[in-house]
Amino acid sequence: MTHTEEKVYGVFWGNKEPSGDRERIVKKGYDLAAKEARVTKRNIVNIIHRLVNKGFLEVVAPPVVYGRRAPATYRVLSYTAVRENQKQKGRNWVIHVGNGVSYASKIEG
Repeated sequence: MTHTEEKVYGVFWGNKEPSGDRERIVKKGYDLAAKEARVTKRNIVNIIHRLVNKGFLEVVAPPVVYGRRAPATYRVLSYTAVRENQKQKGRNWVIHVGNGVSYASKIEG
């Protein structure tokens, strides 16, 4: 995870005290998340999508944009739960490209 992704993850996870939680359910909009993480609203969208792709966040319910507006609901997974999921999916290797980190497969041969 990049430093900025780590900050955004911290905003969604909340209290860093050890609690043994494997996941937490959080309702948070882009505006509030961007403000708390001190990033632009434009960047928060991309960062949240990357965290979803990496398995740290799952969208439980999309935001309501018409009528009475409501933020999206996310399932935020603990590091332990994410690492277990990554191992099950064979995501054991990463590659650093610029400031980002992507998953890679080990090539045997």
